[in-house]
Amino acid sequence: MIIFTDNTGQLGNQLFEFSSFISNSLRHNTPLVNLFFENYRRFFEGSSTNSSTIKVTTNSLLLDKVSRKWIQRISANSENLLKGTDIPYDLSKFDSKGKIVYKKGAWFTNFDDFYHYENEIKSYFKPVKIHRTNIEALITSCRNKASILVGIHVRGGDYKNFLNGQFYFETGIYYDKMLQIAALFPNQKVGFLICSNDPIETDKFEGITTFKGTNHFIEDMYSLAECDYILGPPSTYTMWASFYGKTPLLKLRTKEQKIDLKDFVMDYGY
Repeated sequence: MIIFTDNTGQLGNQLFEFSSFISNSLRHNTPLVNLFFENYRRFFEGSSTNSSTIKVTTNSLLLDKVSRKWIQRISANSENLLKGTDIPYDLSKFDSKGKIVYKKGAWFTNFDDFYHYENEIKSYFKPVKIHRTNIEALITSCRNKASILVGIHVRGGDYKNFLNGQFYFETGIYYDKMLQIAALFPNQKVGFLICSNDPIETDKFEGITTFKGTNHFIEDMYSLAECDYILGPPSTYTMWASFYGKTPLLKLRTKEQKIDLKDFVMDYGY
């Protein structure tokens, strides 16, 4: 049994790490307990009901807050503490069957098993019906007006300070990249679905067809997954969208970066 003692990062980080442990749990047929997914569990079919065939528990009969503190207390001095560092820990050879192991910290990966069990992972993290309905309505509306749909993740907010703003780009930079993308499809109607954690200034995108996401962080992520291509700064948010929808992703790393269709690729990794 593997028991989480914390969470690490925001939604994208948690989805990848949680999935890495789910795939390990499936490989070794061992239970997994994560009571630290409380901010997000209600948004997904598997975690919201604990009705999945996967042996995963995300809530407790006790008050969650009490349960989480109890787990942290008893794990503090455990000999079976699996402690992550800043260097990714490969879970592919880790077997917790027959013992209780406490997970703490990041980063844990399991690339081979992650893809081996991708159908189970996607089923577990399928958005609940209300969000799927909203996503379907949005994408249908976009598809009615565009033959090629490109998801644009305009990451503002925290990225203004993250890594000293290295991957924060002004609206004009995104506009330039969108024009370059449109030029790659000269005989097709290209539409851009813009999702952002900041207000979107659509008047800055003159001459191109744009759509706004619903501004719900789950719906925006899974709407990006429904696009034909995704562009955005390096982020597990868009990486998860790429994985979930099998949608080619281009990570925007510099404002001078030129857009080439061959650079849109499937990408899972830290």
